[in-house]
Amino acid sequence: MNKFDYILEKIATADFRSDPFRHLYIPDLFVREHFLEMIESPEVNIRPTQSDEELISELHRMNFKEIEFAGTTTDIPTYLEWHKNPKTEKNINQDTCDGFGVVLRLQRTNAGSILTDITEFFKSTSFLETLSKKFNINLNEVSPDFGLQKYLDGYEISPHPDIRGKALTFMININPGKNSEGLDFHTHYARFKPKWQYIQEYWRQNPETDRCWVPWDWVETHKQQTKNNSIIIFSPADDTLHAVKASYDHLVTQRTQFYGNLWFRELNAKPGTGWRDLERLRGSGRDHCVGPLGVGASRGALHEESTLIAELEERNAELQRICDERLEVIEGLKRTCDERLEVIDGLKRTCDERLALIKQLHMTDPQSLH
Repeated sequence: MNKFDYILEKIATADFRSDPFRHLYIPDLFVREHFLEMIESPEVNIRPTQSDEELISELHRMNFKEIEFAGTTTDIPTYLEWHKNPKTEKNINQDTCDGFGVVLRLQRTNAGSILTDITEFFKSTSFLETLSKKFNINLNEVSPDFGLQKYLDGYEISPHPDIRGKALTFMININPGKNSEGLDFHTHYARFKPKWQYIQEYWRQNPETDRCWVPWDWVETHKQQTKNNSIIIFSPADDTLHAVKASYDHLVTQRTQFYGNLWFRELNAKPGTGWRDLERLRGSGRDHCVGPLGVGASRGALHEESTLIAELEERNAELQRICDERLEVIEGLKRTCDERLEVIDGLKRTCDERLALIKQLHMTDPQSLH
């Protein structure tokens, strides 16, 4: 028996919720004793600091390391410059966002720590099998990813349903701050506004194409995961829109989560159609499929959307061909220039040889040059 086995029972018996999409929500995942021990651990309850530099140094000292993560950078100097001057420094995030952050993951825990025990539990076969049964996922087709993470101020991911490579996502709030539920850093769970619902239908009808981030004002938030010690679990689908925009004082406390995914080992979706191209579908009058087939949608409309995307792909291919042809011309010109430079070098060598001969003649017979 594992001391965290009660979590397996909570997940196995939890009812699925449908607003705004199919997910599990468990408000009190850990028993109080375990939860308090976690949020009071030195890795979670980082001491207050006086500057961004001091905070990052302290996180590094506690064995956190910045990781590649959506809406963030691992380039600490770039982040520090932007965080000091967000209005003047370049935003390197996607153009649906106003800023970016840094996510740091705990790299190792101390022996005997409750964080070590819970990390082993979340990576255990029993936990993964419980998720597999609940969400009907074949564990032979996925690879798990899990960690304790801290998200610094500025972290932002605009609304998105997750890429098709993810089979499952779960997030557990373990925020150490006493007033964390009132801070502005919690995950939004949303639905498309009516005029943008055709995008969800487009994704459904084009499963070979990946999904993308969309602007904030295209969606309506239905709920936020503000409660501490809560978990949300879902299998990414065309409607699983979620987003975060962290704006808070991370010198006092940090947004902290146990974060995990199951990733498909083999899934080759094409790059997603960008939000601007999806917006053009609406501008072209091809946005009239706002629900499932038979509920306001037509196969003709979906065919038109697919045709537009095919046209865009063909146009991109043509532009690529033109670029390739021009590169060939440039390469040809470069070769010609190289050949002419060789001729010039040859002429220069000939001139140098003749000048050397003239100097030699001058030295042996000065009168010969008159």
